[in-house]
Amino acid sequence: RDFYRQVRMRTADAIVRELFYGGNLGANFASRTLLFVPDWFSNGLMRYLGEGWNAPDEAFMRGLSKEDERYFSEAISTRYHPDLSVLHKSIWYFLERTYGRRRLGEVIYMTRLTRSVESGFATVRGASSAALTIRWI
Repeated sequence: RDFYRQVRMRTADAIVRELFYGGNLGANFASRTLLFVPDWFSNGLMRYLGEGWNAPDEAFMRGLSKEDERYFSEAISTRYHPDLSVLHKSIWYFLERTYGRRRLGEVIYMTRLTRSVESGFATVRGASSAALTIRWI
């Protein structure tokens, strides 16, 4: 079971990196200079695709209260930290549950096309990532 989870995680990581940064070193360097993808976006997506949403994730989120806002603000403002990985995944879970799986692909596609996470969300949903964050919390 753990091996299967690790394979899914590594595969999802490879797909996300390929999607946003390209395969060869030259394309990788050029893409990195043109596209900044925050950790909550890339790591959250990779973990959500690789692990999905499960009972421990749900229990962790239910254990948080609105007073734990520091976790929510840290989740989208800091570099990746293992303690925040469930929150990063929860953003993608929220998007899929609220807008459907097809919209996840559109957010990813438009983010890559426009080279902006903010534009990717605004183009697809007509709302800024800040507005979506308020709904997510």
